[in-house]
Amino acid sequence: MNKFQELEKIGIDEKTKKILLIKIDKSSGGNKLDSLKNNFKESNHIFELLLILEELNKIGSWEELLKYSKIAIDRVQTKKNAIPYCTALTNLGKSSDVLIFLDSYPEFKVESEYLNFLYALALFNIGKINESKLILDVMNVYDNNTCGLFINLIIASGDWEQLHALIEKVLENKNKLNPNLLLQMAKIAQIISSKRSKL
Repeated sequence: MNKFQELEKIGIDEKTKKILLIKIDKSSGGNKLDSLKNNFKESNHIFELLLILEELNKIGSWEELLKYSKIAIDRVQTKKNAIPYCTALTNLGKSSDVLIFLDSYPEFKVESEYLNFLYALALFNIGKINESKLILDVMNVYDNNTCGLFINLIIASGDWEQLHALIEKVLENKNKLNPNLLLQMAKIAQIISSKRSKL
């Protein structure tokens, strides 16, 4: 009987099981990911699978995340399982697969701003600039992900007038944004301003 089965036998809730599993793995000095994989192999329980997805996403092991998230999404088609699956596809450069999957489950884009962002990013990656921008405009969300994509869309389209509107939105949300992104935007604005002064 593995650690997970022992915890199930006790009858404790899943949140407590998760906390205890992590503590047990740390105290044993073993490899947490290997331990989770072994436990899943024995139990075939969705709880173990979700813990594996969290760990793989944390370390950026995209090939493995794709493998295990595909198992999860094949079992239960939910937003929660779709997020790691689409994240893996995106990081592996499989933009067309992201579009195909989310077109098959359009409700996930409604339920999750992040999945909607990944859809917009996939459109941008295959050259559909206007379609990508339209999604971002409708979302009206200004975080590290969307602002980064907005910048790329502006550069790709050459419509520099949009940058001023974006900067205004960024200033309204600057406390939520990555300092590196803010610095990048400041540099782009400075370059544009310099070019205009020479005209």
